[in-house]
Amino acid sequence: VSLADLLGEVRRSGLVGSDCLLDAIEAQTESCLDYRGQLVPDVNLATPAYSARVTHGEMTENLLNGDETGYDLEHGFTCHQIAGLNSSCDGIVIELGRDRKSG
Repeated sequence: VSLADLLGEVRRSGLVGSDCLLDAIEAQTESCLDYRGQLVPDVNLATPAYSARVTHGEMTENLLNGDETGYDLEHGFTCHQIAGLNSSCDGIVIELGRDRKSG
């Protein structure tokens, strides 16, 4: 049933209770707004498997290379230069593949 019909004819008919109408509208709204963001609890979204990439930092190719055990002074990490208080340093920035909220 379309949103317009739920708000119009179905509501005016009085055959369906308000809670049921709101549940139906909520179900339609949730499925339509997935493009705005997605909640994915207990999942590391900052990985190449989820199309994440490091956009700022030094040695950016090392942070998300998939090697989770080979850390030493040369591999498996990224860093940034610590600058003065008034610096415009971006730090380490990871761009996620989609709009997501971790939880």
